[in-house]
Amino acid sequence: MRLATFQRLPQDLRPCFNFTPYGPHLTDEVRSILVANLESIREHYEKALKTPGDSGKRVGWRDTVAQMTRFNCISRLLTGYEPRSVADIGCGTADFLSFLRAQGWAGEYIGIDISQEMIQEASKRFTGDAHSKFIVTDSPPQADVVVASGIFNVSLQTEPSVWKAYCEETIIKMWQSAQQGIMFNMLSIDSEPERRQRHLTYFDPSDWLRFVREHLSAHVRLDQTYGKLDFTIAVFRSASSTSQRNIEV
Repeated sequence: MRLATFQRLPQDLRPCFNFTPYGPHLTDEVRSILVANLESIREHYEKALKTPGDSGKRVGWRDTVAQMTRFNCISRLLTGYEPRSVADIGCGTADFLSFLRAQGWAGEYIGIDISQEMIQEASKRFTGDAHSKFIVTDSPPQADVVVASGIFNVSLQTEPSVWKAYCEETIIKMWQSAQQGIMFNMLSIDSEPERRQRHLTYFDPSDWLRFVREHLSAHVRLDQTYGKLDFTIAVFRSASSTSQRNIEV
């Protein structure tokens, strides 16, 4: 695999790859590999963006139905919490914002992505939305809830150990930026082997449940009931208002 340095990336992309190592295993060489592979992943998504038709497919999902299935799961796992702000990591063209507005949510939305093309399209799409903003970066902004839907799926040729380290670091950074909690989804090893694709990475849900309980919080929700292909984890700093009322009763 060809290694890239920060200096070999285009000037406008260097600020996007601002890694803070999580654990001693993230050496300079590993970070160089991540930077190079994230550049390839950005190109992968920008190629998909040029696909006409289905909006979900344009941002890397199989179709809009698959994308909306994940959004609906995120919405269910948020039950009992009322975030006034949401940060969407890897927002693409901000389909999640469209979903939230359709649900009647009127809070502050911050969409970030490493793709300038994605951010430009999202910004034009929501020019009239005074409570949204879009930034080209990989650093999660401060928000009540920080969400990442789909960003841990496409790893291309990244070594599994390197990709896992990237996921761990990103989740930690999301947690550091979240006032109430974080939510993310991943592809599951419980999916049918014949449906798996080589450019994607599949994880064991129990490994990530253990990770968030050890490093973040015991207030955790996991959902894999919407299919075997992937799972969604929500981690919160405190119990929901609904849970607290149930305990009082």
